[in-house]
Amino acid sequence: MEMILSNGKEKIIQGRANEHSWKITLVIVLFLGVAARVGYYLLDDSFWRDETALLLNVAQSSFSGLLKPLIYGQESTITFLWLLRVLWVSGAQGELFMRGASLASGLAAFYFYFLLVSRIFTDHKVKLFSLLLFGLSPGIILFTGLVKQYSIDLMVASLLLYTFRSLFIDGLSIPKIPIWKYILIALSPWFSLPSLFIAISVGAGLVLKKKKKYPQHALTVVAVTCASFSLEWLLVLHRCLGMKTYINDLFFKYTTIGGWIWSYKQIFFAFHGSHFTLPLIVGILFASWLLILGIIEVRRICGLSGLAILILPILLACGASVIRVFPIMGRNLLFVTPGLFILIGYGMERIFRSHHRPIVTSILVLVFLIFPCFETTVFSFAKKEPGVREGLRFIAEHWRHGDVIF
Repeated sequence: MEMILSNGKEKIIQGRANEHSWKITLVIVLFLGVAARVGYYLLDDSFWRDETALLLNVAQSSFSGLLKPLIYGQESTITFLWLLRVLWVSGAQGELFMRGASLASGLAAFYFYFLLVSRIFTDHKVKLFSLLLFGLSPGIILFTGLVKQYSIDLMVASLLLYTFRSLFIDGLSIPKIPIWKYILIALSPWFSLPSLFIAISVGAGLVLKKKKKYPQHALTVVAVTCASFSLEWLLVLHRCLGMKTYINDLFFKYTTIGGWIWSYKQIFFAFHGSHFTLPLIVGILFASWLLILGIIEVRRICGLSGLAILILPILLACGASVIRVFPIMGRNLLFVTPGLFILIGYGMERIFRSHHRPIVTSILVLVFLIFPCFETTVFSFAKKEPGVREGLRFIAEHWRHGDVIF
């Protein structure tokens, strides 16, 4: 009897030790993700060309003027433009102040993704690897420190996936969708245009729910989303019709196979030229393999509803690209990264479940998937050549004083 009690106490102590180690590792991973974003933001680089073009619209237009067609080939949601305008008229015109919204939305996206993986994955190793992948993804970190819309796209996508996480969980019924979820999904296109694809995918997932289908919820979700987007189109987005030539140039450039491959690389490894180093090639191939395994695992665990909300957004984006209403390029596809990384997480879960050597498997995932992201992230922190940086600073300073015309 004493031996049985002793063994029981040892198991309890061991379990507490493992839980303590898990919590410490989790804090370290979360810290790395936050530090990468804040560190990149604090580099305080000069405004890039696209940032400058967008801010010129903000500086030269009133709040009502931002409802009209933008110049310099720019487009963004009216909520983001008005936020930038508020910052601008308040006198916060420096790089750090104007990029504050992108940093906040990037950190919020990381938080929502953390909540999501904490709810849908049971294996601690999968949670850690998924958070590490999202936390060190260069494509995500890059736009945390730029005055562009894409970090907000990522935040809204992560929030919608977390809000409708029940579509991932087999057997979980959805007796009623609270009104605030309808409001959230209706407002999402006003903050992120690609969220329209996720909202439609949520509706499809409700129809395809394995245990019980919810067509009434699906129709309501799609209806409120389309109504909200239609209103946004009538008030604001109809101005895109004036950018037809510019948009056609984008489609001509990015709808080739080479353009799609480049966009896929951008999703995971950001903007570092057209070269493919060996770690990047290995990372992309390994990520693709995990994506395939993840699709198989999601189909087995979550059914078609899980596949719909994770895969349908990118398929809808590709379909919109075919009819030339949504250009397929890396930055515009940043909103699909939470879904892709969740699929990769399910792929890792399948590996960890079937492989009998978890330590070896963990090392393989670290080397072939996390390391390329880490390497590219470190490269992202490298500052530009001094001559270029000083030139950008000179132009930015003179632009503020009105001595330079973009």
